[in-house]
Amino acid sequence: MPDSAAERMPRAVQSGRLEDLDDGCLLEVLKHLTPLPDLFCTSRVNRRFRRLASDTRLWKLVTGAATPADAAGGRRLAGRHGRRAYPTLQAAVAASRPGDTIELEAAQVHEAADIAVRWPVRLRGGGAAPEDTVLLCPAGADAALVFSASGVLGNLSVHSGAIACLVHHRGRVMVQGCVLTCHAAPGLGHLFAPLVTLAWNGRGLLPPDGGVLTVVETRILGSAGSQAVRAAGSGVLRGVFAAWWTVVR
Repeated sequence: MPDSAAERMPRAVQSGRLEDLDDGCLLEVLKHLTPLPDLFCTSRVNRRFRRLASDTRLWKLVTGAATPADAAGGRRLAGRHGRRAYPTLQAAVAASRPGDTIELEAAQVHEAADIAVRWPVRLRGGGAAPEDTVLLCPAGADAALVFSASGVLGNLSVHSGAIACLVHHRGRVMVQGCVLTCHAAPGLGHLFAPLVTLAWNGRGLLPPDGGVLTVVETRILGSAGSQAVRAAGSGVLRGVFAAWWTVVR
């Protein structure tokens, strides 16, 4: 006797429970959630959901395999677990949502010039070491990255011909496991600093819209006369913790 239609249905359809879906199906569902707060809240359901919510297949990918035509929506690469791929970091940041993680493919040089980060994102290199993934900022820009929101920069080697590698305006920003290098023009080393914080502080106390810049396990390389970190204008530098870092002049 043939099985009934109900018996032929997948168990998840019969039960109507989301957790009965396999991991592949669940990941397709999670891709439609906003990282903050939806995906974050989902990760607190149980261990399985926490593991899936941090799966790298949910991350955006910056790779030379993508084309300029993919800049707006991102193209799903079949060989990369269907991840959204973008040709430039600028395109990936513009298409990101608060809480997204953007991975830059290793063994490639990615360009960045005055990329504004206005909502919380995490930027990380895809290699085993920071030197495996290079972010290059040409001369003429102010900085490679400009953070006006919380975020993380990790496992990247940033080479900047601009005044700074990273400019921090507000938010809690962590630089972890990176190599930051500023190539100052001859005789202008005093104007260059790999890290610049402009976090506003008007009364000597950290205001609600201020920020904290944290540096961990990062090498900071500069030219003669340059500084490693600069607090300029009316800003102050608060909470810069360095577990291990080196300044080369």
